[in-house]
Amino acid sequence: MPNTQPAATGGYTDPQAVAAATAGIHASGAKSPPVDNDEIAIIDSASGNILAKVLWSVVKSTLKTYFDGIYGGALMFTKNITSAANAGAVTVATVGTQACRLKSVVVKANAAQTTDLGSIKVTCGASNVVTLIDIVTGVYANIKADDQQVSWTGAVDIDVADTIVITLAGSEATAVNLQVTIEYEAIVSGGTLA
Repeated sequence: MPNTQPAATGGYTDPQAVAAATAGIHASGAKSPPVDNDEIAIIDSASGNILAKVLWSVVKSTLKTYFDGIYGGALMFTKNITSAANAGAVTVATVGTQACRLKSVVVKANAAQTTDLGSIKVTCGASNVVTLIDIVTGVYANIKADDQQVSWTGAVDIDVADTIVITLAGSEATAVNLQVTIEYEAIVSGGTLA
């Protein structure tokens, strides 16, 4: 009987078995795309180079974790703010189950703003101790017209349950029409803003 087990070097010792396996793979029908329960053959180096299988779902999960750690994909969160110009602190987003790193914040006027609005301020973190956009940058003159924008760019880490807040300072309760867009990344897989 031919030796169909891998040799200590990681290769099969029976050339006929290798040729048969290779021919069988090449003769197989194509599968695209693979689904989570599909199996992939591997040589298990941690178990003496034996033939083993792994589910496609495990391969995807492993690759996602690996590449997220290298590239840390940027995510976007957008929220329209239509609160009163004198509303004070308005929560824009809350960090979910894992910490996040903020990379940029843009506040854009979706229309001409009410003259009741004096300024905006964007803060984050526990008790909103980190100022991202201050009231000098967020003064009415910088966001009064349709499409005017103020922004912040940098890197700030915020923990689970921390909030990003826009503070509206104004004289009356007339509604504003602003859009807040936040670019961020998960520090640990699963970090999101909601």
